[in-house]
Amino acid sequence: MRIVIALGGNALLRRGEPSTADRQRENVQLACRQIALVAAGNQLVIAHGNGPQVGLLALQGAAYDPDGAYPLDVLGAQTEGMIGYMIEQELGNLLPAETPFATLLTQVEVDADDPAFAAPSKPIGPVYSHEEAQRLGAEKGWSMAADGEHFRRVVPSPRPRRIFEIRPVQWLLERGCVVICAGGGGIPTVYDAQHKLHGIEAVIDKDLCSALLAEELQAELLLIATDVDGAYVDWGTPTQKAIAHAHPDELERLPFAAGSMGPKVQAACEFVRHTGKDAVIGALADIEAIVHGAAGTASAWPERVSATAEQAFARGCCRFSSAHSADHRRSGHAREKKKQPYHSLCGSCSQAWPAPTREPELLAQTLMTVSVARGRCPAVVGSARDAVAAIAARARAASAGARCHAPAAAQAARVAWPTARWSGVAAPGRYRGAASAYRARRCPPPWPAPWPGGTAG
Repeated sequence: MRIVIALGGNALLRRGEPSTADRQRENVQLACRQIALVAAGNQLVIAHGNGPQVGLLALQGAAYDPDGAYPLDVLGAQTEGMIGYMIEQELGNLLPAETPFATLLTQVEVDADDPAFAAPSKPIGPVYSHEEAQRLGAEKGWSMAADGEHFRRVVPSPRPRRIFEIRPVQWLLERGCVVICAGGGGIPTVYDAQHKLHGIEAVIDKDLCSALLAEELQAELLLIATDVDGAYVDWGTPTQKAIAHAHPDELERLPFAAGSMGPKVQAACEFVRHTGKDAVIGALADIEAIVHGAAGTASAWPERVSATAEQAFARGCCRFSSAHSADHRRSGHAREKKKQPYHSLCGSCSQAWPAPTREPELLAQTLMTVSVARGRCPAVVGSARDAVAAIAARARAASAGARCHAPAAAQAARVAWPTARWSGVAAPGRYRGAASAYRARRCPPPWPAPWPGGTAG
């Protein structure tokens, strides 16, 4: 499974900690121990924040020579190399020696006319008291804003538009490399009037850039790791409540802090909406549990699956899989469909089916919807996606004029059910029933037996 892990800058350098290289390396070691637990069998892309680090470099530069201080894009490149070096080294000490790594400086295109340049909102650097914030703002011309009980410098944070190094990242992933890239949201760049690329003073939000990175890499899971265990309603109040799972539309309607949890929620919801895959926000210490769906705040599309869709999947009859939601099930269109005869797994359909090239995609959508909404186990999701890709090619080649793709549904079920069992997820009866019917047809299994953890059925 391909996973993009976004490590928060505050998770690598916590509030109130001394900004020393040794302390940051200790935090990187803790992060890498968690990442190493999910490295086996997965393709990993690691992005990271740099808010505290880039702010510290800016402060050091201004103290040394205010007139010759380096711009933020150059400081961002420095922190990307520094943090990437630490992650690569510490993770390499934990994984097998033959595991290849690569840390890439990543340029990201932004819009020079982005409204964010007129309204700085990205907090960087250390925290200050109210008096210190007023003094630094007056001395250095910095914009300061409240961040919890303290104050921090805020800088423009434009939206990422394009990641220039996406092809090298893809090339490295396909060759088994663990890639560390898009540090600090990448280096912000723009094209000038002469179509020349150059940097611009800003800090891109690493969560939005990670969502774009995960989308372009077609990752199965976006994991946003931070210093809290998830998103909360009424954060910081006696009535605060943790959010375990939410529809992206519902999650975006909730109020979150603009400079901290807000961008994380926005990035997670955008990734889910654009790809239909899972995004989870959670604590750095819970990465393994997050990958297995047992921790964090998960956003999935759709949030739940109707009973009609489950029955359709169990029967292997893709014609009924369009009834995903309860609203659709209650609609007249769904009731009209219920009047049509049901067909068993090995039966033939009495009505014309959609084009054969579209049917496997509909099957894939049903399978992924059931897996994500009910089990929320990335192992099921990843295995199911790989299986459906092979099934789709097989179905197109073998059923040029066929009306029913029930055998393809049975094969997909046979893949999903033992994967769920192997992953420790309570597998519902729809997998077991479809897999049993698959065996009754005496079709060859899609992988060599035995499967780890036992056979299906």
